[in-house]
Amino acid sequence: MKIFNRFLPFGVILILFFAIPHIAYNQSAGSTKVSAFSYLTKREGNIISLSFDKDALIQNKKTNQYMPATITSADGLDMSAEIRARGKYRRKFCSIPPVKIKFPKKMLRQMNLDTLNEVRLALPCAESEEGQGLLLREYIAYRMYELVNPTMSVRARLVKINLKDIGHPEAQVSQTYGMLMEHEEELSARLGGHIDELYNTPTDSLNAQYAADQAMFEYLIGNTDWEVLSSRNVHLFRSFAGGKLVPIPYDFDFSGFVNASYAVPPSNLALTSVRDRVLIADSILMPDIKESVLRLKAKKDDLLALCKNPLLDESSQEWLTIYTEDFFNALDEQKILPVRLKNVER
Repeated sequence: MKIFNRFLPFGVILILFFAIPHIAYNQSAGSTKVSAFSYLTKREGNIISLSFDKDALIQNKKTNQYMPATITSADGLDMSAEIRARGKYRRKFCSIPPVKIKFPKKMLRQMNLDTLNEVRLALPCAESEEGQGLLLREYIAYRMYELVNPTMSVRARLVKINLKDIGHPEAQVSQTYGMLMEHEEELSARLGGHIDELYNTPTDSLNAQYAADQAMFEYLIGNTDWEVLSSRNVHLFRSFAGGKLVPIPYDFDFSGFVNASYAVPPSNLALTSVRDRVLIADSILMPDIKESVLRLKAKKDDLLALCKNPLLDESSQEWLTIYTEDFFNALDEQKILPVRLKNVER
């Protein structure tokens, strides 16, 4: 098994990510214990290992069947786990699908960790340079939304991951980028509430500020692969203290920002490419949209700086910068309308 391997020196990674606020959170209400997610991502770019049977995972990637695995942390500690394929499109078509990792709670207690025991892991969809690049672009999208909403966002952290195929011990260990993401159970515990699995959610039940920010961010990255009504790629969070629902987006691989070769726009929007932008903001009032625009403009320089991440190749840096600047140019021209980027190289 061979996956494209291209890494900058670790010192460069540290310089980059010390410039991005890394916020530590208690993992569940009243708990001061660190979760498995936070333990594995103490530092951006941690090197961890995943030992699993690759053939078994691929053969069962259309099921929710768990199989044994071992995670080795950056400090060399082996953690027993189970993994299964997750996702919709990617679990069907990726050479190695995204996985859900589940740790035994007894083991976590013995390690003095929080018992929040599930973590999500995304790997490059294709074992190629393009696959690595697309994962990094999506990772930047997650960090951009965390910059927009530092609390009400899904935390994603980049790791270097050694993949060990226990089904073929003679196979060479490969190293690739991976993206660890907090599970919705941990997200809920961190924020002090719960995720509602709702359908046909009326827009007036949403927090207006967060709904506008989420819609405008999806517009920024050119993402139409989401819907509040069906909770598609949006967590609907409700605080235990009450109040309205907060939409928290995730899964950005079908966005124009990522610009994946396999991504296609939904047929009902009559777009010719995922690079075309259209604002989806049903029933969100224009005053709330305008306030969101002001908040985004205030963070323009920081958002553009993320597009210059040195882990990206020059072509990706250029594309993300052009695509993001086009968004802000449209705002300056007061064109919050469908914006199409045609004749732009992939």
